[in-house]
Amino acid sequence: MSNKRQGLSREESNRIQSLLKYLEEQNESMDFLQPLDYKSLGLDDYPLIIKKPMDLSTVKKNLKNTRYNSPEEIFEDLMLIWDNCRTYNMSDSPVYHHAEGMERHMIRYCNMHAIAIEIPIKRARSEPTTNDYQVRLDFAESMKKLTPSKNAMIVECIQKTCPIAIVNLSEGRLQIKVNALDQDTFNNVLR
Repeated sequence: MSNKRQGLSREESNRIQSLLKYLEEQNESMDFLQPLDYKSLGLDDYPLIIKKPMDLSTVKKNLKNTRYNSPEEIFEDLMLIWDNCRTYNMSDSPVYHHAEGMERHMIRYCNMHAIAIEIPIKRARSEPTTNDYQVRLDFAESMKKLTPSKNAMIVECIQKTCPIAIVNLSEGRLQIKVNALDQDTFNNVLR
């Protein structure tokens, strides 16, 4: 016999809808309302870095279509919105700070309205995950397909911002230690 819940109660659903409305009304919400149109923005590397995109409209649609069995599943998706943004963007970018603010708004609202949530302890940005490993592996493979001039531009960028990731092997040959790249440098060379 399974203990898995079948959908949210009406009260839970109403509380989550109120939370989503509150989040949508925040000044920082603009970047999180709809799925990111990465193609029109020229962010061709976005699907390489972000494997499971999420946004507030998708959470609302999933809630409406009863795709969530518990409030925890909703909060996982909400946290995914903020985490995706922090993963893709550099820590000094405005949108990164908007994600931080939106997470704070979410937590504050839940505390004020007695919505019990479990917020995972934030990982350090440099701690690799399985997803990070795959992204870095994909990056290493894509480097083999680039033109020499594009490779030279990437190497130059890495030498300036993270020189420990470059190893000189022999005359005219070098190795990029992808795992030694800090997250900001890695995100920068992907662009």
